[in-house]
Amino acid sequence: MDKEEIIEQLESGAHDGFTDISIDTILDDCPDHFLADADFIADALDASLEVSVLAYAKDNVLSDRSLFLHVVNNLDVHGLTYAPQKIREDEEIIRLAINKNGYALKYASSSLRDKKDIVLMAVSNEGGSLGYASENLQNNQEVVLAAIKNTASAWEYVGSKFLQNSKMIRTSLVDLTGDDADLTRNNYVSAKVFELFPNDIKSDRTLIMNLLEGDYRIFEFIDEKLKSDKEFVTQAIASGLNASNILRFVDKKFRDDKNIAMEAVKTNGWLIGDVSERLQKDRQVIEQALKQNGNALRDVHPSMARDYSIVRFAVESTGSAIRFTSDEFKNDRFLAMLAVKGSPHALQWVSEGMQSDHEVVFAAIYCDAHAYSYADDIFLKDKNFALAIVGKVYGAFENLDRSLQGDRDVVLEALNLNWDITDHLPQSLNDDDEVITKMLRVCGGAMEFASDRIRNSKDIVLMAIKENGRALEFVSSDLQSDKEIVLAAVKQNGLALEFANDVFKSDKEVVTSALENNGEAMQFVSKDLLNF
Repeated sequence: MDKEEIIEQLESGAHDGFTDISIDTILDDCPDHFLADADFIADALDASLEVSVLAYAKDNVLSDRSLFLHVVNNLDVHGLTYAPQKIREDEEIIRLAINKNGYALKYASSSLRDKKDIVLMAVSNEGGSLGYASENLQNNQEVVLAAIKNTASAWEYVGSKFLQNSKMIRTSLVDLTGDDADLTRNNYVSAKVFELFPNDIKSDRTLIMNLLEGDYRIFEFIDEKLKSDKEFVTQAIASGLNASNILRFVDKKFRDDKNIAMEAVKTNGWLIGDVSERLQKDRQVIEQALKQNGNALRDVHPSMARDYSIVRFAVESTGSAIRFTSDEFKNDRFLAMLAVKGSPHALQWVSEGMQSDHEVVFAAIYCDAHAYSYADDIFLKDKNFALAIVGKVYGAFENLDRSLQGDRDVVLEALNLNWDITDHLPQSLNDDDEVITKMLRVCGGAMEFASDRIRNSKDIVLMAIKENGRALEFVSSDLQSDKEIVLAAVKQNGLALEFANDVFKSDKEVVTSALENNGEAMQFVSKDLLNF
């Protein structure tokens, strides 16, 4: 391929998200002299919008400063992954990159990572970029303050001398302890860091209460008095879904405290497995857990999991909880109906007998047709079953019994969702006006499946080619010689000229219409007209 063809392939791949062809496939066999051409690499980057193109560039191209300025300014700072040391030492390029993304500090040379103003710019943009700063600057108070002000998670990277600085710690965490505290994955103090904090921080009730939702594991390292404070433990467990997990670390006496257990499972049903064995048998605690999450049935005491009323409560709460029941309960028709009405895909966990039960199966697919795949194969021969799913689930028609793939009603219903089922249709339907017309309204290319009679029906053909001009390929020779049909086809797709009767390849009106639609239709124009 020449350069232009490669660039076109990259542009096409970028448009499709490189689903059909990868950059590797396009560039693996690219001649070395192309890859040593800075202009070609720049064009390839712009065409693909992917900095991974730089993985193929030769060293002489990668040393081109202007190329990386272009990459950083117009594409992605992570293109610096491929930069040689010379570029990583270029202060202008690194500053531009950091201005866009503080984490670009990781691409800087060691000397620039030790430059205070550059690191300050990075950590003010992304506090976590402190992890790429020099050790010297990780111990610089101004830099550290800027980083932890941006995100508390930057504490992971601060110099050890600051980990005992209570004032600095409190200053950085003040924004995390208000009513609108942002404790997202990137903005919290980890247990690993909290463990290194001074004792006065580890005994601060308010601060800890707000940090627990970020990482409940810090409970392991808080002051022992707080760990033994029932009021604090109860309040902490009730404070949030993540914080409730501290139940796993509390003293046994608290796991056997019904009030604490109720608060825990009210927030997180799965914690039924962490309360004492006595409370795992307590119906009130169990029901509170199952109300929050029926799937917590998995962790209730085995003796209670055999209780029909408990199982029913769980399945009513969460249909999929039936997977944690005994074979006997999975074969219970009432429970199976509860399960699939609440969670249609629970059909996969009921017994084979229930997967063959008409009422249970139809209850599931009427809620979500995609659950059909869990039903017994016997239903693939059931017309009502087919009608319930083929218009809603791609691929369902192909799985039906052949007898139903030839059923006119089923086919018409399937065509409401997808015309591309022609490979599975019997020839008996290729002369059915309603079936073929319904296909053609969606895709003119379905004309290939039509009977000779329909291919010669002017009204149907006109409808088809207005959807897809290239359907002209499959119409009768008489209609390929009909100027009205041909004009309609080439106006929709100029390349349809290929399939027109030769007389129209010399017809100025037809040829002009084709070329106006697509200049590549020139290849099908009669030489006589070209010479004229």
